Amino acid sequence: RSDKKKAIAPYIQDDMREMIYRLARHLDLCEGDTGVKLIQVALNNRRCMEFFSKFFKRSYQFNEDQLFIGHATAADILPYVQPKPDTSRFKVKISQELSNQLFEFQIALGTPYIA
Repeated sequence: RSDKKKAIAPYIQDDMREMIYRLARHLDLCEGDTGVKLIQVALNNRRCMEFFSKFFKRSYQFNEDQLFIGHATAADILPYVQPKPDTSRFKVKISQELSNQLFEFQIALGTPYIA
C-alpha cells in the first residue's frame, strides 16, 4: 500500500507528554494524531528550523526557497535528544511523506536514528 503508515517512538519529556494529552483533549483528537500534527508544524516552521540549524552537520532544504547550510563542526544533537530519567517514548504513526521529510531532517542532524 502506498499510504502505509510508519511507527516511530521518540522520547519526550513527561511534562510535554501531559501537554500533548491536554491539547488532544481540547482539540478532540487522539494523542497520536495530535503528535503527528505537532511534528508536521515543527518541520514546516522557520523558527524551529533556525533553532535546529546550529546542529546541522549537512545542509537541509527547508521549503523550496530556504537552504540551511550544514557544518562538520556543528554542535552535537545527541546529548539534547538522548533519553533522560523524566522521559518516555511517545508512539505515533506517520505517513510515508512525513517519514521522508523526517529522514532528510535526521540526515542533516547527523543522527543514526529518528529522535
